[in-house]
Amino acid sequence: MNESQAITEMNLIIDEIEKMIEEKSFTDFDGLKNIQMRIQKSIPNKIISFEEVESIVLPIVYKGSKTEFYENRKSKKTEFIYARMFLFLFARLLTNITQEKLGLPFGKDHATVKHNVDTLLEQMYIPQNKMTFELCVKHFIECGYYIPLSIRKIADPTLKQE
Repeated sequence: MNESQAITEMNLIIDEIEKMIEEKSFTDFDGLKNIQMRIQKSIPNKIISFEEVESIVLPIVYKGSKTEFYENRKSKKTEFIYARMFLFLFARLLTNITQEKLGLPFGKDHATVKHNVDTLLEQMYIPQNKMTFELCVKHFIECGYYIPLSIRKIADPTLKQE
């Protein structure tokens, strides 16, 4: 679906929602579910650039400057490893960038990127990781990005559909 088709579809969906509001027909759960699926299909899931991910995630996960972070991009110090892990995780979740391309600026191959993402996901039970993940998600949402429930549930599997 191209951008103009997505806009047309969204306008049709808005019209249907307004009609439901006017008719107070919120008991039509099949209709609501259909609208929800159409919205999800018309919004591209991966429209965020790496630079946008970096601008949101890096200040949260790394307290130094961006220049300093990239000067130490191959460092094995914990602060750099976790910053890279969160950067890799959000870039994989929210962009179309391959693991191979994500690893290049850091001198890492696709297997290392995958290992970093998998490790961080496995360690989401650690309070600091969970809190950092939730803070990043909150900042994405505050910046106007749509973060699907499936991604928000990574840190809190008990979240329900809004």
